[in-house]
Amino acid sequence: MSDNKEITAVNGAPEILISVSGNEGWHQDSVNIHVEAWDPSQGSGISSLLSFVGELPAAQARSTGDDPGERLSADFIVERASTDGKGVSVLIQAMDYAGNVTTLSRQIYIDRTSPVIEIEHEREITASPSKITVRITDDNIVASKELAVWRTAPDGERKQVLLESGEDIRSDHLFKDDGEYDIHISAADAAGNCSDKSLVITVDKTKPVIRYVRQMEGTYISNFQWNYREEDIISDFTEVTCEMLLDGNKYEQGKAAEEEGCHVFTVRATDAAGNVSVEEAAFIIDRTPPEILISNVRDNETYIGGTELGISVGGKGEKLSNIYINGKKMKLETGTQIFRQHFTEPGEYRMRVEAVDLAENKCRKDVIFYVVQEEACYSVQDILEKGGRPEVFIVILTIIVTIVLTIVRRKCIKT
Repeated sequence: MSDNKEITAVNGAPEILISVSGNEGWHQDSVNIHVEAWDPSQGSGISSLLSFVGELPAAQARSTGDDPGERLSADFIVERASTDGKGVSVLIQAMDYAGNVTTLSRQIYIDRTSPVIEIEHEREITASPSKITVRITDDNIVASKELAVWRTAPDGERKQVLLESGEDIRSDHLFKDDGEYDIHISAADAAGNCSDKSLVITVDKTKPVIRYVRQMEGTYISNFQWNYREEDIISDFTEVTCEMLLDGNKYEQGKAAEEEGCHVFTVRATDAAGNVSVEEAAFIIDRTPPEILISNVRDNETYIGGTELGISVGGKGEKLSNIYINGKKMKLETGTQIFRQHFTEPGEYRMRVEAVDLAENKCRKDVIFYVVQEEACYSVQDILEKGGRPEVFIVILTIIVTIVLTIVRRKCIKT
C-alpha cells in the first residue's frame, strides 16, 4: 500500500492521520482507508474515533480511558464510485475526554467504468458522401481523446487524412472522396480507464467498369461462348455482383450458343454501394458459308475463241478472299465481291476460288475449263466454200485432232 497521509492538530485537540491506498487522485477501484487518532498532550487522552463515507458511518473505535497516550485506529473501504467528477466525501472525527473535537475530511475519487465512444453513421458502404457523428462520454471526466482517420484510395494509396485530439475533436465529419476510410477513436478518463472504437466506411460514387462487351457490337460470329471470368471483365474497388443475359434470359458463363440470327448479350454489374452499370452488345451468329457464283464458265467445259469469266458473292459481309488461276494468285482489292476476266488464249485453265464472310465461314470452288482457237473449228464445207485447198483442210484437221487428244489425255490423267 502506498499511503497518502494527512495530520492535523488544533490547540491541544486530538490529532488525526489518514492513510489512503494507491496514488493520489483518481482510482479505478475501491480504496482502503486507514485512520489513527491520539491526544498529543497526553492530557485527558483520546476518547473516540469515528469515520463516515458520505452520510453513512464507516468505522469507529473507542478508548478504554486507562492510558492518556493511547492511539485509536480504524480501517474501512470506500466502494462508492464518483459521479460527474465529484469525489466521495470521507469524514473523520476524533474526540478527547476533555471534549476537544478534531474533524478532518477528504475527497476520494473512484471511476470503475471506461469512457463510452459512439459513432453514428447511416451506412458502412455508401454511394454518396458519408457523415459520421462522434460522441465521447464518461461518468466523470474524460482526460484525453483522439480521432485518427486513414483513407485508402481506389488505386490502393493509403494515407492519414485526419488527426484530432483533446478539445479539438469535432463531433461531425463528412467524407466525400471515393475510398475506404479507417476511423479509430480512443479515449481515457481521469482514472486511467481506456476505450477505443474503430469503424471502416467506404465511399463509392463510381459505377463499376465493364470491359470487352462493347467490342462485340455489330460483329458476325459463327457461335457465341463467353468465357471471361467476372473479375476479368468488371473492375470496382468494392465487392461486385454480376448478372449476364442472352436475349433477356439468364446466361451461364461458358455455355455455347449456335442459333443463327441476331442476339443481344447484356452484362449488369452492381457494386456494394448500389452503383449499377449495364453494357450490352448486339451481334449476329452466322454459320452459313458464302455461296460462290461463277458465270460464263462451267467445270470441264471447252470454249471456242474464249470466254469472259465472272465470279461473285452476294451476301452481306461476304468477300472473295483468294482466286488462283493455273497457280497464279489474282490481285484482289479488300472486300472484293465481283471478279471478271476475259480468256482468249487457247489452253487449259485450272481455277480455285475461295470466299469468306464476316463470321469467318469459308467456301471453296475448283473449276477446270478449256479455250480453243475459233479458226480450228471451221467445217470442211466452210473451208471449201472459201476456196480452200484440200491440203490446207488436212492441216487444220490435224490441229483440231491434236487439241482434242490433248484434252482427252488430260481428263484421263485427272481421273
